[in-house]
Amino acid sequence: MQPVPGPRPQQQTRVIPGASGSIYTADELGNSISAIDLATGEVETVAVAISPHNVQTTADGRALLAVGQLAAPAGADPHGHGAAESEGLLLLLDPLNLSGGPIASIEVGGHPAHVVADETGARAFVTLSDEDAVAVVDLATHAVAQTIETGKYPHGLRISPDGET
Repeated sequence: MQPVPGPRPQQQTRVIPGASGSIYTADELGNSISAIDLATGEVETVAVAISPHNVQTTADGRALLAVGQLAAPAGADPHGHGAAESEGLLLLLDPLNLSGGPIASIEVGGHPAHVVADETGARAFVTLSDEDAVAVVDLATHAVAQTIETGKYPHGLRISPDGET
């Protein structure tokens, strides 16, 4: 993966006093992911093979997870939902080396909308809107371990704060 070329006049790189760390954005219409360094205001944007709909870091910060469908050709989908009828993917990236490309690319199912990781970083959960399901992904083996049926067209999801309810 290469950084997205060209000037980005809409990007304002302003330092946030007292802030540290990074935030990540899923740039769905740009087929890219951006990392914003909160201490310096520096923005790194890298192209990815999907139209990312959602990103999430693991609790230990060692992996960045991104879900979406294969990137559609320019102008094909004005909503940025990726190539029609394409398999949805979960990308695992190193947040300290986004331009190094994915560590893994895992087929998860139809129209992956959101992803969360459990507190141990062992599993990720991905909503599959086209399948009315949640995929449970083993992050060590880079494979879908199981699929759980849900209500119609699941989109967002969160893990309970106490991990038990």
